[in-house]
Amino acid sequence: MAATPRAAPLPQLLLLALVLLAPAVRAAAAAAPLRTPLDRVDVDKLLASARLVEAHLRCVLENRDCNADGRALRDVIPRVLKTGCNDCTERQRHNATRVICFLIKSRPRDWARLVAHYDDHGVYRKKYQHLLEEARCIPREDIPAALGHAGR
Repeated sequence: MAATPRAAPLPQLLLLALVLLAPAVRAAAAAAPLRTPLDRVDVDKLLASARLVEAHLRCVLENRDCNADGRALRDVIPRVLKTGCNDCTERQRHNATRVICFLIKSRPRDWARLVAHYDDHGVYRKKYQHLLEEARCIPREDIPAALGHAGR
């Protein structure tokens, strides 16, 4: 089996919003974090089910077969990327990191699709590279290639 090329990981926060995670962004004037249907998602159960992961990816990337969780995820990703997940809870940040690392390691092609869909100009990759370094889910020397800007 041929080795698959390493996909360019998007910012940690995209994945949070991506693949069924639970990033909830607070409304600008609100004092408490906004709760979304994603807050109740069991991340371990979700990541263990290829069927669930694929369903969420179809919703987020192709706007197909969306359930309530998929729609919530699809809707929150752009806001989370723009705000840096400033209003996310620690649990949401932790879950986002887990999802991102899972996608980078286990589903690099899907990760590459997400990156192309949400960060085609590389703005978020540069902005959030430090989060990938802090997550330590891939060796530090592999981060530039994983972010799609090796040799730049």
